[in-house]
Amino acid sequence: MSEALPCVVILQIFKLPEGVMRLPTATEMRAQVFLAAALGVDGIYLYSTATPETPGWHLLHSPDSAALWAALPAIWSDLRSMLPVYRRTPKATSQPGDDAESRLVFWRLDHDGGREILTVINLADSEVDLTGLLLPFSGKIPEKLGPVEVAIVESK
Repeated sequence: MSEALPCVVILQIFKLPEGVMRLPTATEMRAQVFLAAALGVDGIYLYSTATPETPGWHLLHSPDSAALWAALPAIWSDLRSMLPVYRRTPKATSQPGDDAESRLVFWRLDHDGGREILTVINLADSEVDLTGLLLPFSGKIPEKLGPVEVAIVESK
């Protein structure tokens, strides 16, 4: 991020054997765009540098792309509903640190009217246990969060 042009760059590159690359899954894409929005970006710009010569990674015509394109409308709809909340100053957010939780989980606590909204994003590619995570939140949080999963919990 910079003061001149605040942005979050998310590199989505999975290079498999023989140079084949793959698209993100719908779950990975959801985690990426929600993390960017929760960090305060004003827009999301997705693009591909793949060419017809890139083995296996074609945004429009690969088997993986059909599932991703099918999931995007729901992701955008969910994201649009949360943007007014994310554009406010949060009550609290996680801070990067040396403990395991701060390296594996991003969280943000917001107020919206009379309710609290907690967004928790698993940054890891494996399941994380949230039972030891201490948060200033009055609601119940999930005990476990799957790989790169987003959980949004409300409390009234």
